Amino acid sequence: MAWSRKFDEPIQLPHGRELITLSEAAEYIIALPEEIIALADWQVAIEALGRVSESGPTTLARIAFLRALKGNTACRTSN
Repeated sequence: MAWSRKFDEPIQLPHGRELITLSEAAEYIIALPEEIIALADWQVAIEALGRVSESGPTTLARIAFLRALKGNTACRTSN
């Protein structure tokens, strides 16, 4: 798996932090509380990250991650 692959465009997080690679996005998700990770949008983001780590454009994972982030206000203030 190529977790070091970069997104075409970094994911901008609140407070100025950026996620540049699939690995950084995965680490962000792993650091979330379990009840947040269990939410459907985050499960889709996890699945998308896993799929694009093997092959394919990173855009799919980026979009899934951004949807999950936008849908969960608790995540916007943590990490």
